[in-house]
Amino acid sequence: MIDYVSLNSFCRFLDLVQQGISEKVALVVNLLGAFVCGFILAYIRSWRLALALSTMLPCIGITGAIMGKALSKYMQYVDIPLLIPRISQFV
Repeated sequence: MIDYVSLNSFCRFLDLVQQGISEKVALVVNLLGAFVCGFILAYIRSWRLALALSTMLPCIGITGAIMGKALSKYMQYVDIPLLIPRISQFV
């Protein structure tokens, strides 16, 4: 027998996830495009300064990897089914 109440709440949760991801994907693509375009223009305009500033990219990457690992470790302790009623209050 199908529990339609839990199925309905699950579908609403998936809809919220889809709405959240769709906005974030467009924003990430836009910001990455601006970042790459900025570096291309910087190398065209002043390649020595751009090369000096490019040494910061590994630091940014390492920091992002550390934050990603910490976030994934933290998300293990979050109970998603308990968050569904709280999320639905804001919709």
